[in-house]
Amino acid sequence: MYTHSYYHLQLVPIVALSLVPITQFGLERLYSILSTRKSFQRNLVISCLIIIALGVMLYSSWQALIPLYSRDYRNEPAYWKEIASQLPDDGKIMALTQDYGYRLMYYGWRKVTLWPNRGEQNLIKLRGSGKTFEELFAERSEGKSYFLVTSFNQFNDQPMIKQTLYENYPIVAETKGYVIFDLRQPQSTSP
Repeated sequence: MYTHSYYHLQLVPIVALSLVPITQFGLERLYSILSTRKSFQRNLVISCLIIIALGVMLYSSWQALIPLYSRDYRNEPAYWKEIASQLPDDGKIMALTQDYGYRLMYYGWRKVTLWPNRGEQNLIKLRGSGKTFEELFAERSEGKSYFLVTSFNQFNDQPMIKQTLYENYPIVAETKGYVIFDLRQPQSTSP
């Protein structure tokens, strides 16, 4: 669940219902203790508990909102539309991109086949796939005309794909945010 911030949501009602008996016991105990106190002391303790509970809820809400306000997503549609406009229409595209290519599909109306990211490659190794990088690249790139890279963290963490693309394939388009390689015309690596 640590990989996605929403995978735990189905546990919220289960945990809430599980806490009811504990909370009920604690409140009954607190009420029995407070019933022996004077009205002023009882009201002071209740007020402090309410303030603490509100403070915890406000802090948790603020922590949830910080990531939403810390990044400006207004340029996302234009960015993905620009990438889509640079992608040639004359062949299938493989991509190493964010969000499983959904942003490119939504904003740019272009579907791509995904190159496995680090996590997926680790799973491939754990499953015991005895394929070498060359075999994996040949299998995945078969029938593809272009290779799009927008996730440069993933790209830099996979030196084999980076080296293979830069050394063997011409660049169709390149900016700070993306690079497109032409897989149809491998460059000769021999002198």
